[in-house]
Amino acid sequence: MKTLYLECNMGAAGDMLTAALAELLDDKGAFEQKLNSLSIPKVRFSLEASAKCGIKGTRAVVTIDGEEEESGEHEYSHEHEHTNEHAHS
Repeated sequence: MKTLYLECNMGAAGDMLTAALAELLDDKGAFEQKLNSLSIPKVRFSLEASAKCGIKGTRAVVTIDGEEEESGEHEYSHEHEHTNEHAHS
């Protein structure tokens, strides 16, 4: 038996983790079937070959009611205040 240790101090995106784990397997199709056999209502999993910037890998696509979730990328803009007084030169 082999052990895989993941230290996810900052969390892990489910689709990215699923794709990375699929890369470890010889039969990705069986893994995809196993995911879909979980029978989560209205949810489908698919594994697709993907390439970005010349790097090949696997992309896990999770659809709910036939739609893929939109990217969560956005800019973080917030105000903050200093709690101690000091001068800037």
